[in-house]
Amino acid sequence: MPAFDIHFPRVNLIGGSMDYYSQAIDTVFRFEVAHTEGEEFANTLQSRLFSESDVTRYVIGADKNIFIPFLNPGRAFLFSGQLFGQHIHEHQLEDRPLGKAGMPDWEQNWTGTLLVQGWWMNNRLSPQVLVAHDLKAHATAIAPSVAYLFSDNLKIIAGANFKVGRGAREVDDCRSCNPWDPFTSFGLPAGVSAGLSGYEPLGRFRAGPIGMAQKEDELQISLRYSF
Repeated sequence: MPAFDIHFPRVNLIGGSMDYYSQAIDTVFRFEVAHTEGEEFANTLQSRLFSESDVTRYVIGADKNIFIPFLNPGRAFLFSGQLFGQHIHEHQLEDRPLGKAGMPDWEQNWTGTLLVQGWWMNNRLSPQVLVAHDLKAHATAIAPSVAYLFSDNLKIIAGANFKVGRGAREVDDCRSCNPWDPFTSFGLPAGVSAGLSGYEPLGRFRAGPIGMAQKEDELQISLRYSF
């Protein structure tokens, strides 16, 4: 039976956030950044199949109320957009005889979100739509919903969640590694991958959480009653 140890590495994190309101354009801007040291990532270039890297993540967001008279002349719509970014500083990816080997995660990637929400009937009826798009994985999630306040006690919320994407992306998953040299050798040293790509399990990193959930569409309805 194979034996293994479970190790939880120490990860140092430092971050900060700032909000800024621009009165000239009546918009709130939000900025957040976080930097980690010693974070572990799958890496088929290493004999241990993982390596450590510093990672910088950031968020840039903006919130603004916009009137759309032909939809609702008496109430503004909320538009809220965000851009999430990630940069892996010690990213490794190399060409091998059968493809690329290294980290399946993207060296740099961005996910954008947009929320649009409106109100009618003295704020008792509130539809909204939330869209998220993973730029490198080319995957999108769309979540429309509508909330209706029947009374001060009863509220009903109906919504859906649809995902669009390619699913798992092909990436080296060490199926062509050389664990028992020279019997499993592709002419490479022991423990080295030739770069033969597969979908699972490391292809999930390339597809991202949205892309891997493309067959997990949801419909939901909820009732909330306050006593």
